[in-house]
Amino acid sequence: MSILLFRRCPASARRLALITLAVHAAVLTNSFQAAAGDISAADAGARYGQAVAAAKICPAGVVTEKAQTLKSGFTSENAKVFEVEALKVTEGWDKAFKCVDRDPNTGRTTSCRKMKLINCREAWLEIGPDGRAFPGLLDMNFDSWTKEE
Repeated sequence: MSILLFRRCPASARRLALITLAVHAAVLTNSFQAAAGDISAADAGARYGQAVAAAKICPAGVVTEKAQTLKSGFTSENAKVFEVEALKVTEGWDKAFKCVDRDPNTGRTTSCRKMKLINCREAWLEIGPDGRAFPGLLDMNFDSWTKEE
Protein backbone atom coordinates (compact mmCIF):
# COMPACT_ATOMS: atom_id res chain seq x y z
CA MET A 1 0.00 0.00 0.00
CA SER A 2 2.75 2.47 0.93
CA ILE A 3 4.55 1.78 -2.38
CA LEU A 4 1.42 2.81 -4.29
CA LEU A 5 1.21 6.04 -2.31
CA PHE A 6 4.90 6.66 -2.92
CA ARG A 7 4.43 6.28 -6.68
CA ARG A 8 1.61 8.82 -6.64
CA CYS A 9 3.85 11.46 -5.07
CA PRO A 10 5.49 14.04 -7.35
CA ALA A 11 8.99 13.09 -8.54
CA SER A 12 10.55 15.84 -6.41
CA ALA A 13 8.90 14.45 -3.28
CA ARG A 14 10.15 10.95 -4.11
CA ARG A 15 13.71 12.25 -4.60
CA LEU A 16 13.50 14.07 -1.30
CA ALA A 17 12.25 10.97 0.48
CA LEU A 18 15.14 8.93 -0.92
CA ILE A 19 17.66 11.61 0.12
CA THR A 20 16.16 11.68 3.60
CA LEU A 21 16.38 7.88 3.84
CA ALA A 22 20.03 7.98 2.76
CA VAL A 23 20.86 10.57 5.41
CA HIS A 24 19.02 8.56 8.05
CA ALA A 25 20.94 5.44 7.04
CA ALA A 26 24.15 7.39 7.53
CA VAL A 27 22.93 8.48 10.96
CA LEU A 28 22.23 4.92 12.03
CA THR A 29 25.56 3.58 10.85
CA ASN A 30 27.74 6.48 11.94
CA SER A 31 26.18 8.01 15.03
CA PHE A 32 28.62 6.21 17.29
CA GLN A 33 31.59 7.43 15.25
CA ALA A 34 30.33 11.02 15.35
CA ALA A 35 29.90 10.87 19.09
CA ALA A 36 33.45 9.62 19.47
CA GLY A 37 34.85 12.25 17.10
CA ASP A 38 36.03 9.51 14.73
CA ILE A 39 34.14 10.25 11.52
CA SER A 40 35.23 9.56 7.96
CA ALA A 41 35.77 12.29 5.40
CA ALA A 42 32.76 11.04 3.44
CA ASP A 43 30.44 11.14 6.46
CA ALA A 44 31.74 14.54 7.56
CA GLY A 45 31.31 15.86 4.02
CA ALA A 46 27.74 14.57 3.88
CA ARG A 47 26.93 16.26 7.19
CA TYR A 48 28.55 19.49 6.04
CA GLY A 49 26.49 19.32 2.84
CA GLN A 50 23.37 18.77 4.93
CA ALA A 51 24.18 21.86 6.99
CA VAL A 52 24.78 24.02 3.91
CA ALA A 53 21.60 22.79 2.22
CA ALA A 54 19.51 23.23 5.36
CA ALA A 55 20.82 26.76 5.84
CA LYS A 56 19.58 27.56 2.32
CA ILE A 57 16.00 26.43 2.85
CA CYS A 58 15.34 26.58 6.59
CA PRO A 59 14.01 29.79 8.09
CA ALA A 60 16.86 31.50 9.99
CA GLY A 61 19.18 28.52 9.38
CA VAL A 62 22.92 29.23 9.45
CA VAL A 63 26.00 27.06 9.06
CA THR A 64 28.07 27.20 12.24
CA GLU A 65 31.77 27.92 12.58
CA LYS A 66 32.23 24.27 13.63
CA ALA A 67 30.80 23.18 10.27
CA GLN A 68 32.95 25.63 8.34
CA THR A 69 36.14 24.36 10.00
CA LEU A 70 35.16 20.70 9.67
CA LYS A 71 36.95 20.28 6.33
CA SER A 72 40.25 21.51 7.79
CA GLY A 73 40.52 18.22 9.71
CA PHE A 74 41.07 16.36 6.44
CA THR A 75 44.03 16.59 4.09
CA SER A 76 44.76 15.74 0.44
CA GLU A 77 42.66 12.79 -0.75
CA ASN A 78 40.33 12.89 2.27
CA ALA A 79 39.65 16.58 1.65
CA LYS A 80 38.58 15.71 -1.92
CA VAL A 81 36.30 12.96 -0.61
CA PHE A 82 34.83 15.47 1.85
CA GLU A 83 34.12 17.97 -0.95
CA VAL A 84 32.56 15.35 -3.25
CA GLU A 85 30.19 14.09 -0.54
CA ALA A 86 29.26 17.61 0.54
CA LEU A 87 28.46 18.52 -3.06
CA LYS A 88 26.35 15.37 -3.57
CA VAL A 89 24.16 16.15 -0.58
CA THR A 90 23.86 19.86 -1.33
CA GLU A 91 22.97 19.20 -4.97
CA GLY A 92 20.46 16.55 -3.90
CA TRP A 93 18.65 19.03 -1.67
CA ASP A 94 18.81 21.70 -4.40
CA LYS A 95 17.23 19.35 -6.96
CA ALA A 96 14.57 18.14 -4.55
CA PHE A 97 13.54 21.65 -3.58
CA LYS A 98 13.38 23.34 -6.98
CA CYS A 99 9.70 23.97 -6.47
CA VAL A 100 7.38 26.70 -5.30
CA ASP A 101 6.23 27.04 -1.71
CA ARG A 102 2.85 28.43 -2.64
CA ASP A 103 0.54 27.65 -5.53
CA PRO A 104 0.53 30.81 -7.69
CA ASN A 105 -3.15 30.30 -8.58
CA THR A 106 -4.58 29.59 -5.14
CA GLY A 107 -1.92 30.89 -2.75
CA ARG A 108 -2.13 27.63 -0.81
CA THR A 109 0.95 26.04 0.72
CA THR A 110 2.30 23.27 -1.51
CA SER A 111 3.55 19.85 -0.48
CA CYS A 112 7.03 21.11 -1.38
CA ARG A 113 6.88 23.70 1.40
CA LYS A 114 5.73 21.05 3.83
CA MET A 115 8.60 18.74 2.82
CA LYS A 116 11.08 21.59 3.28
CA LEU A 117 9.85 22.18 6.82
CA ILE A 118 9.96 18.47 7.66
CA ASN A 119 13.55 18.26 6.41
CA CYS A 120 14.49 21.40 8.32
CA ARG A 121 13.15 19.76 11.47
CA GLU A 122 15.11 16.58 10.82
CA ALA A 123 18.29 18.52 10.08
CA TRP A 124 17.84 20.42 13.34
CA LEU A 125 17.39 17.16 15.27
CA GLU A 126 20.45 15.59 13.62
CA ILE A 127 22.99 18.43 13.28
CA GLY A 128 21.53 21.26 15.37
CA PRO A 129 23.12 22.36 18.68
CA ASP A 130 21.90 19.23 20.47
CA GLY A 131 21.83 17.00 17.38
CA ARG A 132 21.73 13.25 17.77
CA ALA A 133 24.06 12.51 14.82
CA PHE A 134 26.65 15.29 14.58
CA PRO A 135 25.74 18.18 16.88
CA GLY A 136 26.71 21.77 16.31
CA LEU A 137 26.77 22.09 12.52
CA LEU A 138 23.51 24.03 12.12
CA ASP A 139 22.12 26.90 14.15
CA MET A 140 19.48 29.60 13.81
CA ASN A 141 20.01 33.33 13.51
CA PHE A 142 16.70 34.95 14.35
CA ASP A 143 18.12 38.40 13.65
CA SER A 144 18.22 37.50 9.96
CA TRP A 145 14.75 35.96 9.88
CA THR A 146 12.28 37.91 7.78
CA LYS A 147 8.59 37.19 7.76
CA GLU A 148 7.17 35.41 4.77
CA GLU A 149 4.76 37.34 2.67
